[in-house]
Amino acid sequence: MRIRRILAPTDFSTISLAAVDYALGLARDIGAELALLYVEDTAYALPAELVSSETGTRVMEQAHRAAQHQLKLLAGRVRKPGLKVHALILAGPAATRIVEAASKLRADWIVMGTHGRTGMARAYLGSIAERVVRQATCPVLMVPSRKAPARRARR
Repeated sequence: MRIRRILAPTDFSTISLAAVDYALGLARDIGAELALLYVEDTAYALPAELVSSETGTRVMEQAHRAAQHQLKLLAGRVRKPGLKVHALILAGPAATRIVEAASKLRADWIVMGTHGRTGMARAYLGSIAERVVRQATCPVLMVPSRKAPARRARR
């Protein structure tokens, strides 16, 4: 299977940026395009009971501009001669938008970071990465956090 396009979602966290770096290395090594994706997760929108719609709109617009700026900086940092880099921002549930973007872009791989949470933290917080793995139609390469607990080998 020839890998032509790699999708690297990011939320600009240290974990996701490490995954972007990993995706960059892969793309460079195999001559693939790199698509960077930031999802404005609307599940975390400000409730109308706490802020006026005008204030909420202004805050969301500021967050969008900040994300655009961060994504532009990131794309500039990873862009290298001979490497095609795309950057896009989508809004909605993160896992759903990542899977949709991979399909629309015809990504051969998704490379993303994971916190490596287990137990109650994972159950409570959920896992965008896990949902992407379950829903994606292409392979998903998970780059674990360096802080993720090491798994003990079973005897």
